[in-house]
Amino acid sequence: MKKIVYSLLVFIVISASSCEKFLEKNPLDFSPELTDYYNTPEKLESNIRSVYHSLQAFSLYGTLMHYRLGFEADEGYYARSSPTSGPHANDFTSGHSDINSFWRDLYSGVARANNFIANVDSNPSIDVDYRNRLRGEALFLRGYFYFMLVKTFGGVPLILEPLADVDNIDIPRATDKEVYDQILADMKEAETLVASIQEIGHGGRVNKSAVRGILARVCLYMAGYPLRDLTKYQEAKNWAYKVISDAGAGHTLNPSFSQIFINYAQDKYDPKESIWEVEFKGNGQDAFSEMGQVGYVNGPTTTSDVIGQGFGGVKATSKLFNIYILGDLRRDWTIASFTYSGTTHNFTGSYTTSVTQTYLNNREAGKFRREYETLKPKHKTQTPQNFPLLRYSDVLLMYAEADYETVHLGNEGSNGIPSDSAKLLVNQVRLRSFNVGGIKIRTNTSNPTTATNNLGFGINAGGSGYLSAPTITLPNTNPAGTTAGIYAKVSTAGVINFFDLERDPVTGYKMGSKYTLPNFSYVTITPTNGGTGARANARFYTAEEGELTAAELNDFRKAIQDERMREFAFETIRKGDLIRWGIFEFEMRQVANILSNAALTSNYYYSYFANVREKHKLWPIPAREMSLNRKLVQNPGW
Repeated sequence: MKKIVYSLLVFIVISASSCEKFLEKNPLDFSPELTDYYNTPEKLESNIRSVYHSLQAFSLYGTLMHYRLGFEADEGYYARSSPTSGPHANDFTSGHSDINSFWRDLYSGVARANNFIANVDSNPSIDVDYRNRLRGEALFLRGYFYFMLVKTFGGVPLILEPLADVDNIDIPRATDKEVYDQILADMKEAETLVASIQEIGHGGRVNKSAVRGILARVCLYMAGYPLRDLTKYQEAKNWAYKVISDAGAGHTLNPSFSQIFINYAQDKYDPKESIWEVEFKGNGQDAFSEMGQVGYVNGPTTTSDVIGQGFGGVKATSKLFNIYILGDLRRDWTIASFTYSGTTHNFTGSYTTSVTQTYLNNREAGKFRREYETLKPKHKTQTPQNFPLLRYSDVLLMYAEADYETVHLGNEGSNGIPSDSAKLLVNQVRLRSFNVGGIKIRTNTSNPTTATNNLGFGINAGGSGYLSAPTITLPNTNPAGTTAGIYAKVSTAGVINFFDLERDPVTGYKMGSKYTLPNFSYVTITPTNGGTGARANARFYTAEEGELTAAELNDFRKAIQDERMREFAFETIRKGDLIRWGIFEFEMRQVANILSNAALTSNYYYSYFANVREKHKLWPIPAREMSLNRKLVQNPGW
């Protein structure tokens, strides 16, 4: 059961109707005379839910941000040949409908928050602590909407009260700094008012940990391009530390990376890891469904209603695939290593042939999967899956980044060693997803249909007399571990000449985990239908292999950038990170070069990377808004 059910009653629609047409002349949209709609606790609760509801908009986390707005940057691309223009192709104008709806829906949230803040005290007899908590939520959400606006469009009009005079809609753009200063003011006030996450019990509502973590993110953006306010690194570190050191909240990493996203699919809360998330609910079978398309537009393709239909709208780049080190279980969860065949996972065809550039640039995003949804029947095109806005791993990596930069103060030429605490936190995130004690995969570039692969194994003896593939056992005595799935192939001469790991949709291969055997251990071969003497050894991953290397410690800034890509792929974070680091154009061109060198320039997605220019760091102010507001000035290049 969702904790926030967005039942939009009539009075909610009235109080929030400014969402549809920002700055258009409709008296109802901007009337501040709404006190009757805020005079009971029940009405206050329903109205604050309407502010949250803006996050679910089709143009925001409901749909478009997951696959058609280019927020993946160098992680992936829109996997359709049409439409040919739009943010997903870095080929669009200020008149594009996706740009307009993104702006409109964010200002919808601002208007709803403004109405709420202006009217929350309409009835002083309502408990003041309750009113203040809701005021804090509205302040934070307003700040978050402006954060999304400023990092996408640059300075925007700052509207902090309901617009009473609908004829006065000519509002100039504030500067980037002015918008960020207002964001900080809203969020800092909110931090003193909202409830703790342990009081709320879930991440579906704004809580103290969420405010602190997002404040850390805002400060990192202010420290980067374009403001370059390096003093904000210390502030970011301070806010992240408040989350980490909050014993009452007790935030920890979920020990299983894949389980985080299975929880979203199954409507399970994990406030220790998932600090703030966008709520979605239902399957269209009742009047209270508030569904999105998480897992449909950005999940693996399938037409199966049993699995849950998927559009496969996003595919990963080879750059993302190759940035994961062997043994990192995040790779084959984030990037699907399979297709669906009916209701089963299919590992045949291009997904097990040689790892060419064509293959690596043709794998679908797999982080959000509908097969784990438990609400039946599954809707064909919409889902109840929540979407993460802040996870604890982000807080840890933000702290590590801010800690490093406070010492080096953004010096691009600095290659200093990070502090022990920064190193520890990054390793904590990495080792959560590193398969310590699992059979080591020695290569990811071989063709597993040939006898030269022997993925993870060394053949000591092929034996003789084998009439069929033997059963292979590798018992795991560790109750916390899992058992590897191993198979062999036999030559026509009855000799075992090939060992491999069975495939698995979560980890890619059934490597097992947490084996306590020595690093080099013999796989026991149990003869089947005759045969003797075959023996192979298997090497196991160690914790040291998953930790930061000496080279990464010597270039810690790059290590942080890569780690954030591994951890947060397809969570709408990457483009903003690249821009604030000042490397957006360079990294996008790198992917274009990879595709060009692989002779993939004829593919429709090549243009998404090759088209990038300086102007794409910001979107244009929508043409519709330029025509309504005579004081708006367009962004450079548009």
